[in-house]
Amino acid sequence: MQLGLTIPFPDELLPKLWAWVNGRRGAQANDFGVGEFPYFAAWFHDQVAFSAGLCLDGAIAGCVVVVRDPGDPTLGIVHFSTDRALWGRRNTRPVIAQALQAAFEQGGFGKLAGHIFHDNRLAIRLCREIGAVVEGHLRKHTLVGGERVDMVVFGLLKEDLCLS
Repeated sequence: MQLGLTIPFPDELLPKLWAWVNGRRGAQANDFGVGEFPYFAAWFHDQVAFSAGLCLDGAIAGCVVVVRDPGDPTLGIVHFSTDRALWGRRNTRPVIAQALQAAFEQGGFGKLAGHIFHDNRLAIRLCREIGAVVEGHLRKHTLVGGERVDMVVFGLLKEDLCLS
């Protein structure tokens, strides 16, 4: 199994990326047909400062997208998602770390941050392993399936990024 990066994320897939990155729980991460949100997709596409596709044996199997914070252009908001085939795999971490290193370099960011569902243990573990630090816990922050759920806030500085 060959894992690699394609930078930037393929433009023809960006309009459907919103549904993938912010897909509802239970949706398959690789199902680009999950929900069409034209308004949000257009906004999202305009705000993308950095994007990378995670490739598994030559096919897109995930993404890392960084959106520039409108209030602070040196702050990047990270979104990442992968196919189930990559969940919990040790070789996924260095590839995502490489994508984040490229985001720091190409985007001129001083800090990257992101929100993760409080019960997404694999994503939380991944964030910690690449050097991100828990900076907060947002109680009942996001509405999912009619229920408000908690989010964990992570922050990552370039000097804390662990590539290995």
